[in-house]
Amino acid sequence: MTELPPGETPPTLDELMSALAPGTPEALRARLLDRLRSTVPADEAMAGAKAFLDDNGYDWRALQDFLTVPGLPEPLRMAPIRRQRRAYAAAVLAAAAAVVGVIGWLSLPTRQELVAAAVFHEPGPPVFAGGEGEKALHEMISAYRLGDPAEGLRQLRALEATGSGDTALLAYFGGWFHYMRDDYDSAALHFQRAAGRPDSPYRRKAELMAGAALCLGRRSDSARNLLRSIAADSVHPYRREAATLLADGRLW
Repeated sequence: MTELPPGETPPTLDELMSALAPGTPEALRARLLDRLRSTVPADEAMAGAKAFLDDNGYDWRALQDFLTVPGLPEPLRMAPIRRQRRAYAAAVLAAAAAVVGVIGWLSLPTRQELVAAAVFHEPGPPVFAGGEGEKALHEMISAYRLGDPAEGLRQLRALEATGSGDTALLAYFGGWFHYMRDDYDSAALHFQRAAGRPDSPYRRKAELMAGAALCLGRRSDSARNLLRSIAADSVHPYRREAATLLADGRLW
């Protein structure tokens, strides 16, 4: 065994998973095995790896094979209790490897998904087709609910051209239509217009969504300022959502 310097630390799970990658030099793998053999990991997953390697003569390929088999291999299920407990610890490692090594990089949430998880769901107002203006409003809200921002904007512009509908409501849903198209600058502008109407029932929602749109549009300073203002307002109904957005380092 290679002589290790005093104070050598156990390898981490990230180091182990990197060493499993194809093309890793054997010398680096051997060095990692020496560290693992000569230290006592505190992490349960790494302790499981060490226990497995103890039982398999520190054969790196045996560990690779073990981690590529779904679930617990049959020979280990039939092993004595002491070995079975070690196998269970190694199975914990396999599960961690699957999460960190596969899901961790294939299924990382996007910034849009992070924001969507933090903000509220907007169902849209109940509307009924009646007069011409009401029909256009109904079509606009239906387009929103169907996730059709192009049709929604077409109906919105028709309402704006005729002067029909509540201007704050149109600005608010205009913000959502642009938001759905990933046009965050236009979305923020519309949400800010809606937020400027103190008599609108959508004002508070529009404030939060303006902050969300500014964040997604990489207007970080403006987004933080607005979200901090919301989070500091003890009576704001969306102060918690604003604080959640501010606290998520993946967004900034």
